[in-house]
Amino acid sequence: MKVCYGCNKPVPQCVCSQEKRITWEKKARAEKEETLQCIQKELQELKAQKDKMSEAEYKEELRNLEDNREEWLKEPENYEDFSFEIDDDILDTMLTLWDKGYNTRFCCAGHPDFPRYIYIVFEYGYYFDFTNSGFDDNWKYASGCRLCYYPSKKAIHQMEKVGIDPYEHLCEQRELLNRWVHQLPSARKLKKGEKVKGIWMRHRRTKKELEAAKAAADTAEQ
Repeated sequence: MKVCYGCNKPVPQCVCSQEKRITWEKKARAEKEETLQCIQKELQELKAQKDKMSEAEYKEELRNLEDNREEWLKEPENYEDFSFEIDDDILDTMLTLWDKGYNTRFCCAGHPDFPRYIYIVFEYGYYFDFTNSGFDDNWKYASGCRLCYYPSKKAIHQMEKVGIDPYEHLCEQRELLNRWVHQLPSARKLKKGEKVKGIWMRHRRTKKELEAAKAAADTAEQ
């Protein structure tokens, strides 16, 4: 499903005003034109410097600029194209999160051909209470901004061993996620040092913490 960047609604249900659409289109077209002009100028300058560069360097620079130009040519100019794709199976979950004030960056609903994970990456670290979520042990809240269902190969093997289809189990967890999101309160960012409830929160260690852990390990080996 395509979702509008401006209002986080499915494109057919976009609520952006006509004024906002016109303003955005003017800005997008002006930025696109200006950028393409800059790229064209860089291409001309590169060709002028060709004799002073090795053939490999020239070809690499030329390819990078041409690739950049091709990407900018694809940039949308019409507001209807100012959208992004979201897996239909997680669309309702994401719309609910946005309505409650949770900003997100990426998400994936999981797929039959690779049924190992569901994830939502949040823009900020938010506080959650997972106590009554019903999530199994394969869920993690990593570094306060990435909620993911990611069973290990061992966990998947164990499911198959007892007759559980891993993808069907993933679908059940996805439905649990949707029900849990619907009962969430409005978004609140994590306070410094605050922990969430009811789930293991994997903490990304700082450089100082990693150095301390290494020093402790080296001391233990002596």
